[in-house]
Amino acid sequence: MRIAFATGNANKLSELQQILNGVLEVDAISLDSTLELGCIRDIAVAKSKEAFKIIGRPVLTDDTSLTFSAFGGELPGWLLFFIVRALY
Repeated sequence: MRIAFATGNANKLSELQQILNGVLEVDAISLDSTLELGCIRDIAVAKSKEAFKIIGRPVLTDDTSLTFSAFGGELPGWLLFFIVRALY
C-alpha cells in the first residue's frame, strides 16, 4: 500500500520511511504551499486540505512548531522555520 506525504524536507521523509519500515511505501509530494497564519493546528489543517485538493487522495502532512510560555505560549510558533533557516 502507498501513502502520500506532503513534504519538501528529505529528513522528514527519511524519518517516516524508517518508522514505517517497509509496511507502507511513501510517495513524497513537494507542494508550494501558501503561508498560513494562525496557530499550529490551523496551519496543519490548511496544509492538509490544500495537499488533498491538489493530489486528490489522502495525504500525510507534518508541521512543527516551537513555543515558549515566556512569550505567551505563541512565539516563535510557525516563525520557527524562518528563524532556523536564517541561522543556517
